[in-house]
Amino acid sequence: MNVYEAKQVAHKERLGSKAFRDAYVEKHLHTWIAYQIRTIREQRQWSQAELAQRANKPQSVVSRFENPDYGRFTLRTLMDVASAFDVALLVKFVPFSELAGRNLDLSPAAMQVVEFVHDHGFSGEGRQDVRSGRFPVLGAGA
Repeated sequence: MNVYEAKQVAHKERLGSKAFRDAYVEKHLHTWIAYQIRTIREQRQWSQAELAQRANKPQSVVSRFENPDYGRFTLRTLMDVASAFDVALLVKFVPFSELAGRNLDLSPAAMQVVEFVHDHGFSGEGRQDVRSGRFPVLGAGA
């Protein structure tokens, strides 16, 4: 067994503990959200103050959002941040195997999200459908 396989086995064993699973999910969410907010802000070349203004929050709140040890987000706050970035927010429940199976890629490339005006899934005819209230199925006919 190589080192990678040994780590996978150990990780799988730790996931047998309910307390570990809960802590794992919490840490994953706090880290991902904080790093993604910072990455998207930097992608747009915004200061924390500019994001704060667009999200109607104090700059100190944006600073806390970008700290993975903070983690006190509400859905309303995350929706405000998503709106400021002009992106969607996706929250869904998944089995632990899906979360544990993900490669927690914290690179900027993995965390960047384009705003709506640059979203090629809604370019051309698709954008007209959105404005008319008819939403196209993304990827259909591709």
